[in-house]
Amino acid sequence: MDTPALPVGYYEEGGRYLASVEALGLRPAAFFWAFDRVTETFVLVLITEEFDAVGPLALSKILFKAYIAEATPRAIDPFIIRLHSPHHQIVQAMDKIMPLKYTSAGPGAPAARAITTVAGLEIDGDWVYRFDKPLSTAKTTDVLRRWRRFERNIDKVAA
Repeated sequence: MDTPALPVGYYEEGGRYLASVEALGLRPAAFFWAFDRVTETFVLVLITEEFDAVGPLALSKILFKAYIAEATPRAIDPFIIRLHSPHHQIVQAMDKIMPLKYTSAGPGAPAARAITTVAGLEIDGDWVYRFDKPLSTAKTTDVLRRWRRFERNIDKVAA
């Protein structure tokens, strides 16, 4: 079965989502669209060290809080965000196909045109906004400091 094309507007909305979470203080080590073969839907994959430091539940809760406070684009429902650690299998598979440091110019631009499937997700190099290597190098204290700043920024917006 062929990998479907990313629907019109998805890439731009994903870019707005990435810009909004970065403005709030969360800088994902990797961020990209993927097609979930099980649900047959597109999902946004966010890979961050904060996943290991605070856990997926805390990360999900704060992203929902940002969405409710309209600090992230309304077009990106938090239920389509897949959170991963830099230590997960998906990262190891991506590591094999992505260049050393990658920032996409968008679909159709000359880029790492590679498609891989891992854990039921199909990933096209054109759908990748960022994939930094190595993904996990920060000290836990630094990650937690960034996390607290991110939390405070969302709390300010939500107040």
